[in-house]
Formats: sequence, structure tokens, C-alpha cells
Amino acid sequence: MGILGSYFWLILTAIIPDTFIRFTFFLTGLILVISTFALAGAKKRPPRIAFTTISGLSGGVHGYLDIVLFQEGLWGALLFSWMAFGLLLSFAALAWLPETD
Repeated sequence: MGILGSYFWLILTAIIPDTFIRFTFFLTGLILVISTFALAGAKKRPPRIAFTTISGLSGGVHGYLDIVLFQEGLWGALLFSWMAFGLLLSFAALAWLPETD
């Protein structure tokens, strides 16, 4: 969660001149995190399919904006990888938490 928090702190403090693009960038990241957490808690197949689709769509838009907005070298790809790693760790912790009881 700390990786995700620092990622969102970085994108919120970044200088993005267009307010709509900034809002879209933040919103797709937030939807990606929420749908991934919902996917970790889904027990049946239809919700897992729906949350996977939502995660894929919002992740694609967010990844594209990451790479387009942060073009200095590989900074955008590094940021998206940072977020993906944070989501992977959070998903694993939430999905495996009930199995430890």
C-alpha cells in the first residue's frame, strides 16, 4: 500500500497543465486500484470477469497516459511498473489473507 500511496503522491504533485487530462489520469488510476481490490475479494466467476475487464480497460488508459505524460527517458514506463508492482503486492495480500485463518 505504501508503494501505491507514493505513486499517487507523485502523480498528484506532477505538473500536468491540462486539468481534464490530470483528472482522467487520477480517475483511471483510482478505478484501477478499486477494481483490482474488488477482484481480490470476488468469490464467483461473473464478478471476477467484470472486475478483470474494468481493470484491463482502466489500466490500459492509465498506462498510456503514464507513458505519454512522462516522456523523459523511460520515466513513464517506470512509473507504470511501480504501480503494477504495488497492485500485485496488494492483490496478493488481499487474496491470500483469508487462506491464513
